[in-house]
Amino acid sequence: MKHLWIVLAACLFVLGGPETLTWAKPAASSAAQVTSSSKQAKSSKAKSKRTASRGDEEGVDGPPPPPASNEIPPPPPPLKLKRKKRRKSRSQRSRRYRYKRDGAGWKSKRERYEDMRRWEERYGDREYRRRKRRRRVRRRKRRSRSWYQRYRRKRYLRRKRNRARFWWSSESGLYLFSYSPSSSSSSTYDYLGLIAGGRIGMTYKSFVMSFGAAMAFSLSEGEDSDDFANVGGYMGRLSVSMGWLLGRYILMEGGLSMEYLGLRRGSLETSALLFPVHVGLTLRFPMGRRRRSAVGLQALLSFAHDPNTEGSYFSTTINLVFQTF
Repeated sequence: MKHLWIVLAACLFVLGGPETLTWAKPAASSAAQVTSSSKQAKSSKAKSKRTASRGDEEGVDGPPPPPASNEIPPPPPPLKLKRKKRRKSRSQRSRRYRYKRDGAGWKSKRERYEDMRRWEERYGDREYRRRKRRRRVRRRKRRSRSWYQRYRRKRYLRRKRNRARFWWSSESGLYLFSYSPSSSSSSTYDYLGLIAGGRIGMTYKSFVMSFGAAMAFSLSEGEDSDDFANVGGYMGRLSVSMGWLLGRYILMEGGLSMEYLGLRRGSLETSALLFPVHVGLTLRFPMGRRRRSAVGLQALLSFAHDPNTEGSYFSTTINLVFQTF
């Protein structure tokens, strides 16, 4: 019988768990019961507080119930692929693009004013005035820098204009002269023709020096008649001149020429080599972006006198010129 009771107790322990054997525990004293009851009350209060706090965080009724075993769980979130960062171009980040109309971050004058007032309200009037002062200093520096750049540009152009440089000129027009070989001769050669030539030279500041060559051809055939400018032939000229620019529009010059005359009047032919002194005035009209080129009208007067034969020579030239300094 003793072994039968042991087998029954083991069966009950296996089937029911340790709760079925609480009857076998010895009875506790009353003080231990009071202490255990107070501990249970405290633990129940703490548990209720945790439940209430969880209810506040997770909802009125506490955390949501676990899903049923027959429910299909939601699919996992998609994997984040590596995306390429969009880089803004440098021009969009620059200040010039930022404050350009319809640019990135462009604001109207009213919006900028409101931003400044909000800055004032946030940081106070002192910081607002300090920032305004910094902006004034930056603008003043920017203005002074731009003024200095313009000043340096003008100074560079002035120095470039004042240094020695090459220039050239092309000339074409009418040529008229009157030549008397000697005082004892009653014959006078009056000549009218077309002249074309050019000059090259150097200029420094307003001083101009040039070497020129020209050739003239008569408009008449050299017939023996009493009409004016009835002399045929040609004229060749080599000249050296120096001048002075009066501003941009007037060029005054003078120099010495060497002219060879090959004249023909009917069957009579005459030649002469003269060294006249010439004086000229050119009215210029600058053109182009840098005003270095100009078209103009030139008047040139020449005079020569031979003391041995008492011969005289006087000529007038009117040219249309194109010059580049």
